[in-house]
Amino acid sequence: MTLGVPLSVPLSVPLSVPLSVPLLATGEVRHARLRPAGHQFAYPTFFVLLPMRAWQHTQTAALPRNRWGWLSFYDRDHGDGGADALAWLDDLLHEQGVHDATGEVWLQTYPRVLGYVFKPVSFWYCHRPDGGLAAVVAEVNNTFGERHCYLLSGDDLAWGRTLRARK
Repeated sequence: MTLGVPLSVPLSVPLSVPLSVPLLATGEVRHARLRPAGHQFAYPTFFVLLPMRAWQHTQTAALPRNRWGWLSFYDRDHGDGGADALAWLDDLLHEQGVHDATGEVWLQTYPRVLGYVFKPVSFWYCHRPDGGLAAVVAEVNNTFGERHCYLLSGDDLAWGRTLRARK
């Protein structure tokens, strides 16, 4: 993953302060399947990283929220399909016993492009107030219109570790 430039930077934010603005990034999508027949692919792509708590209070013209744009974000494309994706996430975390993820939540996802949505997977990185990672939610959409979420949390959540979620 390569971080790109912020989609917008408010002029009032000193550059020495970590930015909590939407970011455009590049990376690679990979998939491998062993059964029923082996198949794999890898494609270069782009995505956005959205600071969901900070973004509640500020908007950017470069990435409209819940309205049309060349690139845009709609809350209803995530979670339970309701009006507030972050509220859905907070409810999910609370129901699953994750009570310390009250810091910034970064959503790694594909934006809508010209109004069209394609989001095979989105990742919610849920931080503690001290910046530590409390949980990750993988939100998977399939070609049948179904959405499944997988929660990773606990003491084993650390960079470079392989974790498994309950299906």
